Amino acid sequence: MPALARVLQDHDLGHLRILAELWGLDPPSARASEAAAALAARMLDPELALEIAQSLPDPARRALEDLLAGGGRRSVGDLTLRFGPLRRIGAGRRDREQPWRDPKAALDGLWYRGFIGLAFLDTPSGPAEFALVPEDLLHVLQPLTPAAGAGALVPTVEPPRIEPAGGAADDAVTLLAALRRRPSRSGRTEGLPAAVTAALQRHLVHPASLQLLLALLRGSGVLVPDPLRPDPARVRDLLAAGRAQTEARLLDEWSNTRRHNDLADTPGLAAPKGIWPNDPVVSRSAVLARLSAWEPGRWFDLEAAIRDVRLHHPSFLRPPGDFDAWMLQDSRSGRLLDGLAAWDTVEGGLLRHVILGPLHWLGVSDLGRAADAPRPTCFRLRRDPASRPTEAGGGEDSPHPLRVYPDGRIVAPRQASLVHRYQVARFAEWVKRDGDDYLYRLTPRALAAASAQGLQLRQIEELLQTTSARPLPEPLRRAMARWSLHGSEAVLEASLVLRVKDAEMLRRLRSDPATKRYLEEILGPTAARVRKRDREALLAAAARRGLLIQPEEQ
Repeated sequence: MPALARVLQDHDLGHLRILAELWGLDPPSARASEAAAALAARMLDPELALEIAQSLPDPARRALEDLLAGGGRRSVGDLTLRFGPLRRIGAGRRDREQPWRDPKAALDGLWYRGFIGLAFLDTPSGPAEFALVPEDLLHVLQPLTPAAGAGALVPTVEPPRIEPAGGAADDAVTLLAALRRRPSRSGRTEGLPAAVTAALQRHLVHPASLQLLLALLRGSGVLVPDPLRPDPARVRDLLAAGRAQTEARLLDEWSNTRRHNDLADTPGLAAPKGIWPNDPVVSRSAVLARLSAWEPGRWFDLEAAIRDVRLHHPSFLRPPGDFDAWMLQDSRSGRLLDGLAAWDTVEGGLLRHVILGPLHWLGVSDLGRAADAPRPTCFRLRRDPASRPTEAGGGEDSPHPLRVYPDGRIVAPRQASLVHRYQVARFAEWVKRDGDDYLYRLTPRALAAASAQGLQLRQIEELLQTTSARPLPEPLRRAMARWSLHGSEAVLEASLVLRVKDAEMLRRLRSDPATKRYLEEILGPTAARVRKRDREALLAAAARRGLLIQPEEQ
């Protein structure tokens, strides 16, 4: 920050005379440059400077205290939103209107008394104009600086219910294995077909993270087009690093990617014609810079933290303080969101989304809930989110083995090796995710899928033994050997059984072309098998022939 004499040199002689009057000093008669040095020397007298600061009108005194609490600088946009604008007018109008005499004009009161200068500084959101207390004057005013921690965000107690940060590494395994089994040919630059997305999300720890994961894995080259599929070498490198390092690498990619716009992913927001007004990297940097002010390892109330940003740094996302520049809409009503009144929906919404979404998924923010709260009410940062993730060692700490059962079930605990689960999920039939367990099944189709990927039966057995850390159950080994000789010998199908009152009724249904085609197999004199997909067609055809069939209970 510049010295006081340097700041005063930018003012004309008329401005310096106003300053001298307000400080009770003799009006300068020399040239402006000489008068600036002389006034600065007098103003740096500690007793006089403290007296003038303490006698400021209340709005100007509160603005000065806010500046001192911020280390002597605040963006003009933030100060304007809190204390009103600084009127920048020419010398003639200044002398007529005398804005320094308005007790409500906080920034004018500081400006004409020389307590602040103006300068453009770089911020995470780009260059912005700041009000600065001159460095030597800041030292003199040190006794007026609010006590450390005054007005700071107060930590809260540890919540009774905690959702530990992380999950992105596990979901990356799920996504990569799915695209290894069936590469996507959606023809879109980003995203997957809706049916694939819906099926995948049932197996994800954080279903809402799918689009972000796609962007990060594509940006890092782990997923390659076209069709969209994993690059084997990069998958091995990513997953072999272990869970913590996998998430650290994804976090680093997120910090710098323009493939994903967090503002566009914020609930409740929409952009006219899908055109978003922000630079994703600049907005993300601005958010992370704000979160860096909160001490890692301590719990904070989520809404109190967002209110703290609104109070002290409302224009963090848009440093010029122009809240009408962005064209955004409420995604539900279509209402335009402009002005400071939309801050909680736009800026506040983005802060909530980043804390509850990407930072939580990527291993940075633990979430907590009050006893009966339906959603997170507080958070704890594990580290400074704006710092670069460290590369501390590779591999995983004591990963849990998979469990292979004689009936062909395979259970992969979430704490299992990422590499091992990826290897098994490439070919085994996916059943479901049950809590912290991933359930798979070894079937003829799974063995055929493994064979199609170049895995021989011996290699499959070795893989299952390696991932489970125990010999393969003998019944399962025999079943696999039988499959290798005879292929698929039995198929379990889902179908319906039609039962009629007497054999004559079934004969009539079999002889009528309108209903006969829906009877897949005759099971006896009064029963027939019907494919599930033909259910509605059979009900309708029979009704047209004068027979109402009672459907099965749903």
